[in-house]
Amino acid sequence: IGDGHKLVTGLASLQSATCSELSFINHNKYLKLLAASQAGAVIVERGLVSHVKTDKLVVNDAYLAYAKASQL
Repeated sequence: IGDGHKLVTGLASLQSATCSELSFINHNKYLKLLAASQAGAVIVERGLVSHVKTDKLVVNDAYLAYAKASQL
């Protein structure tokens, strides 16, 4: 959901991601990290979608989706 033309240059944690990197959130205990994150896009589980204000990929299992993205 968001800008379908955004260029993602890499993967990073919520804490270290830049505006051109993809990160993920899979639990509400990471909401403070999400709020402070500079990630350009976030892989997010359905139950947390409303908390992500940047571009997002909505999935059932964010950890698995991030692992698959790391193999690309």
